[in-house]
Amino acid sequence: MAKYTKRSHILPKFRIVLYLILFTCGGLLFGSIVWVFHRIQTRFGDELAEVAAALMSILILALITVGMRAGWSLDRFIRHRRIDLWRIHQSIRPTGYFLSLLGYEEVQPQLSLLNQGL
Repeated sequence: MAKYTKRSHILPKFRIVLYLILFTCGGLLFGSIVWVFHRIQTRFGDELAEVAAALMSILILALITVGMRAGWSLDRFIRHRRIDLWRIHQSIRPTGYFLSLLGYEEVQPQLSLLNQGL
């Protein structure tokens, strides 16, 4: 099994795609909060709309924090070579291709000078 412990840079084209997805989701999220704010404002008033928008923003920030923590944990999981112990990894064949897209490289064992006979 290959060991994915070395992290390199993500491919530039893939990075652009990830940034476009991130900005698109951020724009849709902001638009949704504004839309909910205006709907509540027209029916129940300014005060309740401000409270609802604040609560939604706090919830979204909490979910972003949980997602960042999960991503960091997954990165550490891959770098510490524990991905080979995962059952789903063993059943999925193109995992190596997906990990290489994310910037992980296979670590090749290096022979010492004593093993080479020099």
